[in-house]
Amino acid sequence: MNRGETSRQKRIRYILILACLTFVGGAFLWQQKMLATKDVVDFNAGVLEVGNDEQPPIVVITKMTENEPSLLLYKLDPDDQFKFHTIEVNKLMSIPEEVEFSDKYIYLKMEDEWYHYNRKTELQRSNIHQQVSTNFVDFSVKEKEGFYELYIENNMLPTIHRVSERPILIQLLNEKPKAWLVVFENSVSVLKEPDDK
Repeated sequence: MNRGETSRQKRIRYILILACLTFVGGAFLWQQKMLATKDVVDFNAGVLEVGNDEQPPIVVITKMTENEPSLLLYKLDPDDQFKFHTIEVNKLMSIPEEVEFSDKYIYLKMEDEWYHYNRKTELQRSNIHQQVSTNFVDFSVKEKEGFYELYIENNMLPTIHRVSERPILIQLLNEKPKAWLVVFENSVSVLKEPDDK
């Protein structure tokens, strides 16, 4: 005995189909939002001041500390294997999308607006951004078995180092002894010129 579908059953079926479509659409939007959030880089680093005979190098790092976005300034000691010494720590409103430096300021782009901080990591004025040149170093990478060979161009003679992960950027850190700050996805490393150069 096959009875036709009643109008009540038809309504219930349409409501269930609509509920399923709404759930799938909501899940899709949530997934897209989560993927977009993962694109934010939660670690940035760079050289604020290149070290020389008169001053040690100063490095800026933005990262999550204690589940909060932070701006950190470090002084590196060339006489102690470029050991990092914390100078300043400042909590930020969000993880910066971009970080740039000038000789006096740190420029952070957060939530689509530029902010600049002085060397004591104090907010000076918001919505000011100037394009600044940085001391990036040309380098090339060759992937080997389990490591990367990093070739740094230095006065026409390449300096070769082995690192465990692919660098994002390299900046001159110190003039003498010659050293570079190598920035990876979630960390930094200091590479020194070999003593025989």
